[in-house]
Amino acid sequence: MPPTSSITPMLNAITGFNFKQGEVTMPEKTFEQILIERDNYTPEDAEAARHEALDRMICGEDPFDVLGEYGLEPDYLESMILG
Repeated sequence: MPPTSSITPMLNAITGFNFKQGEVTMPEKTFEQILIERDNYTPEDAEAARHEALDRMICGEDPFDVLGEYGLEPDYLESMILG
């Protein structure tokens, strides 16, 4: 098994989390940033997607399902709400 120091940057890059010293913090990127960088959304389109997703959640759709459609974990819910 590789030493933890070589695994940590890989986990951070894959998950968007910040793993360090045995702790996990919230994702460093916002919902919009992920869509812009990963999916080539424009900032305006990413913001519109955030609003649409929030509207769907307000109307009763499961937040986990909505975020899953964007390929994101539930941890991004906070950044969407505080946006």
